[in-house]
Amino acid sequence: MPSDDYEMSPHAIAVKPLADYKLFITFKNGEQKIFDAKPLLKYSVYKSLEKNFSAVSIDHGVVVWPGDRDIDPDKLYLKSVSVEKSSKL
Repeated sequence: MPSDDYEMSPHAIAVKPLADYKLFITFKNGEQKIFDAKPLLKYSVYKSLEKNFSAVSIDHGVVVWPGDRDIDPDKLYLKSVSVEKSSKL
């Protein structure tokens, strides 16, 4: 029996890099959120993002960078702040 997990997971359909290592993401469900990627830079696997952060793109609903760097879609969705909430900060 096929799993519905793929359809239920938070797929990104658009991403735009912002200042200070933030991402503006539009998800398949229409939500727009901002993700702060700066805390990831302390991990060696993400250190290369300091130089190529703007090279971000979407691959099959996942936010990716050159060099096979990506962010878990669930973490990305759950740790992002909705645009409505972020504008009140």
